[in-house]
Amino acid sequence: MDINQYVCSDVVPAELGDPYRTTWYHGTKHSQRFDDWKFPPPTHGRRDVAHSGLFFTSELDYAKAAGKRICTVTLNPGTRLITPAVNCQGSSDLRHALRDSHPLAQHCIWLSDDQIWRDAWSTGDVMRHAIDNRRGDSVALLAETLADNMAKVQAQFNLKLSGDRLRKLAGQNLTRGWIEKIVRVAAGLGYQAIQGAEIDRWSGPGKRPVARPWLAVTERSAISSPAWLTREQYNSLG
Repeated sequence: MDINQYVCSDVVPAELGDPYRTTWYHGTKHSQRFDDWKFPPPTHGRRDVAHSGLFFTSELDYAKAAGKRICTVTLNPGTRLITPAVNCQGSSDLRHALRDSHPLAQHCIWLSDDQIWRDAWSTGDVMRHAIDNRRGDSVALLAETLADNMAKVQAQFNLKLSGDRLRKLAGQNLTRGWIEKIVRVAAGLGYQAIQGAEIDRWSGPGKRPVARPWLAVTERSAISSPAWLTREQYNSLG
């Protein structure tokens, strides 16, 4: 296979893992089990940016960090998948489409060229919007975006929060919004799933930053029904 022609395929480079033969985990904090997936997923009254897709990981401990109720899925054969860490035209097209999708995206350092973009997908850094702090226009636009997010949070939920708490929530919404933008742009290009990594700064060994396997799914037909782990299975898997 000519890797430079790779866009989406049932064959994924071995070093990235085969997503079609992987058991993917999904953790939730909600007590009620569900029998099928909903797209978009329910928000359960959350006060942050809603996601249009569902997220999975192949590492059980990372799924547990999202919630103690765990189910598994598999990716269905024929799913239109993109792995942006792979050097291919599809990855480059996604980078350009994402860069053109929002003014702030044009200032994101992970979108500056194809090599940086692919590396950021391998490390998981792409999941956290970042700018070049030496560029005054980038700093100003980010500050403006955060201020706008803070105002929207206050207005939408009629919250009375201190400045620090409000800034923290606005920052979290910026991250969620960035991930949602990636998912929507990929879906707009015709992909049903995205394989990559997410940077985990909180739940890894010693709380050191670590890249966690990550899968985003945008259509119900891409995955199997949820299979919930029993307590015995949960305990046996560590």
